[in-house]
Amino acid sequence: KDLFGKEPIRSVFTYQLNNSEFCQTFQADALIFVMSKSSNFESRQAIRRTWGNLQRIADQHQYSHLRLGLLFLLDIDETHLLNVQLEQNIFQDLVQVRLPQHYTLSTYRDMAILHWTQTFCPQAKLTVKTDDDVFLNTYLL
Repeated sequence: KDLFGKEPIRSVFTYQLNNSEFCQTFQADALIFVMSKSSNFESRQAIRRTWGNLQRIADQHQYSHLRLGLLFLLDIDETHLLNVQLEQNIFQDLVQVRLPQHYTLSTYRDMAILHWTQTFCPQAKLTVKTDDDVFLNTYLL
């Protein structure tokens, strides 16, 4: 039961890629989820090279105690399935929920992030959601 004594709602979310081992590798204190379309590989690469390079933060003494994780939440696009799978094999930072990329489903994607965190990374104290066209100052996070 939850804090209000109610039974939990059963999940309606399924994942093409669930990356369930992500938080088993290290115990993340905070997760940063970046919403991205399957076709936006270049945006994800730019984030990995810049503000999403969390190793750069961990290497600095004053932030070395922080354990941050970065994941990209992707849509299902049949034309990019192979590319997404190859990208996952290389970077191990993708979660792909079985929802089409449509603006009216954005609330469901937000709920999928919370569901994924509760299911696969319950020790995380903070979950941050952003988009792949937004700069996030991780030093101020």
